[in-house]
Amino acid sequence: MKRPENMSAWYELFLSIDPILHAINCVADCVDFTTMSQYRHLKRKVTNWTKIAASMFMGIHSSHWVNVAVHANQLPTKPHKDQLSNHLGYDGICAVGPFKWAWICFPHLGIKIKIYPTDIIILRGAALYHHMFWWKGEGRFCIVPFADRHLFPTFRVMRPQAPSPVFGSKWEAFREIYPAKPLGTFA
Repeated sequence: MKRPENMSAWYELFLSIDPILHAINCVADCVDFTTMSQYRHLKRKVTNWTKIAASMFMGIHSSHWVNVAVHANQLPTKPHKDQLSNHLGYDGICAVGPFKWAWICFPHLGIKIKIYPTDIIILRGAALYHHMFWWKGEGRFCIVPFADRHLFPTFRVMRPQAPSPVFGSKWEAFREIYPAKPLGTFA
């Protein structure tokens, strides 16, 4: 990973997905600005840490999250919780590419949601079982920013510890602009 040709490939990848990461940031800030402020604080601490060379690559993308997972053409998976993420924090998901649609499923809630290219999903990935059920098209590149829960105490940054209400006091105004749509179910 630390060879120069690999580092330049990572640099090019982060630069190319940066607009998507910025869009995920904007949506996450609307969902819970306080929690995302804690994520930004953690990222500043990690990227300013000079003990490992890889920390500088965490600062070349604009994501509020320290880590970014990328998956290409991933096949359907079993339900899982994201074990590295914080239970009271958020993960972002955005899929891009020449695919028509995909399903993200929440089996314990009994729902599946059809997503289209560039749709953004913000979820508590460590607290909620989820999985990609199916996708249709020629290719799908999934970008998932997240913050490793172990980094908060390591860098002495307060991690989210109270379940903040989604959208807080801005919920009604948000719903007027973006009315809820009925969700498909497994029934």
